[in-house]
Amino acid sequence: MSGIYPAQFGMVGARREHLERLRAYGFRRVEVVLLPPEDADWLRDYLAGMTHGYSFHCPLFRREDWPEYPLKAAVIDPNDQRRAQSLDLMRRELDQAAEWGAQHLVVHLQRNLLMDGESAPPGWGEREGLALAVEAVGELLEHSRAVGVPVHLENMMGCPIFHSPEAYRRLLKQVPEARLCLDVGHAALDARYFTFREAGLAAATAPGLGSLHVYDNRLPAHIDFRHLREAGLLKKYPVHPDRQGRFGWIDTRGCLREALQRQGDALVTFEVYYSLDTAHQHTVEGLDWVVEFCSNVRAAAAQGSA
Repeated sequence: MSGIYPAQFGMVGARREHLERLRAYGFRRVEVVLLPPEDADWLRDYLAGMTHGYSFHCPLFRREDWPEYPLKAAVIDPNDQRRAQSLDLMRRELDQAAEWGAQHLVVHLQRNLLMDGESAPPGWGEREGLALAVEAVGELLEHSRAVGVPVHLENMMGCPIFHSPEAYRRLLKQVPEARLCLDVGHAALDARYFTFREAGLAAATAPGLGSLHVYDNRLPAHIDFRHLREAGLLKKYPVHPDRQGRFGWIDTRGCLREALQRQGDALVTFEVYYSLDTAHQHTVEGLDWVVEFCSNVRAAAAQGSA
């Protein structure tokens, strides 16, 4: 594809070189996360060229005042102190997003307890997790409405108190104004661990879907969250049609189909580990394939409802 990708399609960046590369690919919509604070002035100039808009991922800038890695901040966390700290951080990020003019803020919905070697509190299951989600999401959405910046709740993985497609359906039923960000890689990890299909989670989240994070990854049939990093399983490859349907790879095609045939205007945001983005033309082939595939899904859905 030559020229600029449509506004529905964007890409995540966390460093200057990432942001420059995605602009070179033809994106004019970006999601920014964990940028060095000293790049704030440069970022304002850069975002002025994002003619399709921009969003932030909590937190926008790297933080030295956070007690742990800030991407662990989550809405659904049974630890009261951590949850309060997370919601406070998210409120501050919403304030910042409003000041900068961001389209929305992505936050992590649930804490990856299993990856940290934690388990569900005694007596806790998805019923208790859902009750906690309804309360905490409602609190966050109140601030979101006050500042005028939508929140997209991104599914994390490895959370025994909130993971199933049914839990997401019930959350959307009880908080219908909630908007979700479906990360296909996180969905695939949970699908293998908790035994459901990632495309099934895409279908469940579709009624409230605001955006998707899209990339490729190859995973084994069984997941051990405690050893994901050392096993080299936390990777984000540029998406490409050659991987679709191959053993172990994320069902990216199925997730996109299930999501966009139900929610055709959901934003498609590509993610990639830039160290794995080593062949420009190969990446372009994958980006173009997704854009065409999504267009075909939307067209088929529109024809079916005519």
